Amino acid sequence: MSDFPNLETDRLLLREIVTSDAPDVLAIHSDAAAMRWFGSDPLANIQQAEKLVEIFASWRQLPNPGTRWAIQRKADNRFLGSCGLFKWNRGWKSCITGYELGSFAWGKGFMTEALSAILSWGFENMELNRIEAQVHPENGASINLMRKLGFVQEGHMREAGYWHGKHHDLQQFALLRREYLARMNEHASTVRLLEQQELALMEPAARESGLVEQLLSDSFVEFGSSGRVFNKAQVIAALRAETPAPISASELKVQLVSPHVALVTYRSVRHGEPPRYALRSSLWQLSNGQWKMVFHHGTPTQATS
Repeated sequence: MSDFPNLETDRLLLREIVTSDAPDVLAIHSDAAAMRWFGSDPLANIQQAEKLVEIFASWRQLPNPGTRWAIQRKADNRFLGSCGLFKWNRGWKSCITGYELGSFAWGKGFMTEALSAILSWGFENMELNRIEAQVHPENGASINLMRKLGFVQEGHMREAGYWHGKHHDLQQFALLRREYLARMNEHASTVRLLEQQELALMEPAARESGLVEQLLSDSFVEFGSSGRVFNKAQVIAALRAETPAPISASELKVQLVSPHVALVTYRSVRHGEPPRYALRSSLWQLSNGQWKMVFHHGTPTQATS
């Protein structure tokens, strides 16, 4: 583990925290309100921030190394926070995860994206069987994050932490390797299913077979490129009235926003004279055991190479 394990996601670069990050670390860790559940007192000056960077770096030198990643947004290279795996018990194949995010980056899914990457790396490269997390009972956002990632609450630890001059209870969460792998398999199966359903709706035969009626939710709406809004009945009527034409898709991507909501995006070409190109997005919702499309939007584009 001599080389730092940089990781990438769609929007983020997870890299080593270095001394030049100290001002950003200070800006986040000096925000007392935002960091009230982090587990330590707020930083007061740049020297304390530099010391924290040194502590994170020192984890890599331990007999059982820990790793703390800077979370950097690719779009503008901004430092958003950090996340890590530490207190690695090789014999027990377990460790603890911790994380923090600047308040300016809250509510955008960045920590879900970052933790998903390091959990995968930890289970694969550290051969972990168990990853733990301790969360303050009043930190609702973090508790929701743990549950979203598949962590199971195992208990309530009384006065297990101490910061801000007082003792704090903590809730114990953990994710096991077998639970993680089962979740990944389920995720892959859901992605394949939604890809198949999205592509099936493009087939001209879908409007004749009743597949459109089956896969569109009763509350379905489509935002047309003209700004008009169409409901399910209007869309079905329009499809039946027009001459069928083959449609092909590229760059199709499925993002599971939650266990019950998914976003599908892709580029489409409606073949004809002339061909029509569009950038499309669909929102799917799981209801009564079936995924149905609840929203669709297409924006006309130029041909892409």
